[in-house]
Amino acid sequence: MLLDVLEIAVIVVAARLFGKVAQRLGQPALIGEVVAGIALGPSLLGLLPGRPDIRLFPSELTSYLRMLAELGPLLSAFMTARIAIHEIFGAFLFGASMPRQGARHFRRAILDRLGTTNSLVLLPVFFVIAGFNVELRNFTRVDLTSQLLLVLTAAGVGKLGGTFAGARLQRMTVRHSAAIAVLINTCGLTELVVLTVGNEVGIFDTDMFTIMVVVALATTMFCQPALGIIYPDRVIQEDIDAAAAAEPERLPDGPLPQSRGSVHLRARSYSDDSPSAFESSGLSESLGSSDSSESAASPEVAFCSSVSS
Repeated sequence: MLLDVLEIAVIVVAARLFGKVAQRLGQPALIGEVVAGIALGPSLLGLLPGRPDIRLFPSELTSYLRMLAELGPLLSAFMTARIAIHEIFGAFLFGASMPRQGARHFRRAILDRLGTTNSLVLLPVFFVIAGFNVELRNFTRVDLTSQLLLVLTAAGVGKLGGTFAGARLQRMTVRHSAAIAVLINTCGLTELVVLTVGNEVGIFDTDMFTIMVVVALATTMFCQPALGIIYPDRVIQEDIDAAAAAEPERLPDGPLPQSRGSVHLRARSYSDDSPSAFESSGLSESLGSSDSSESAASPEVAFCSSVSS
């Protein structure tokens, strides 16, 4: 029991340290956490004489650590596992079934209680476990290396090119189109969750799992430096100043419903050859109604848009 606690402590500490280093380098913490798993697994620690990775993290501990990483809605996850559906879908359904209307304080209390534990322990353990399954030693073979480069090229060119072309078709500037393409090219938590589930159910083998994880890490790490070059802070500030100086669009006559839950969204996109702007202002679903004659349970949505030249 003491050894198990020590092993978990090593994982959490390594994940936190690598995560902090990644953040100092301008990368998301999950990059460092996955790298920590790779370092503690067969790809790095397994290269030392005597395979200390096997002694420190035996195979029978993996299932226990995975259960620890998926703590939370255990009952829902258990029920879905009993009907031969992966536990992660049970956890998702548990979160999706949480009440929305009239339960703001209840949801906030749950998030406040679980947020710290989730970010400090559960997510790092999950990412480290994902790194455990990465096996880089096989990529000394030319065929696997070529497959990695092929998948990386296809993923990068497909996302970058497709997003850039779509943004240009919407008459966005070259700079803004390139920035959106770089952001779309990133991967993160969702991709790693899908890869981990696919690896567990045997959709792909260890080599393909390694390729997909490396691609996810590479595309995510590419985002920060590329975005700094394409869309630097100076240009962001210029766009903010231009949006603030532009004359606001005239909203329809009559009062719009107001409530604490209302969220105003405003977006602009400028074409290359004219100062035309598209501006939209919307109200999200309201938590309550300011008029007693209106039903508080029904959503109030107001949307107006205009195009000016």
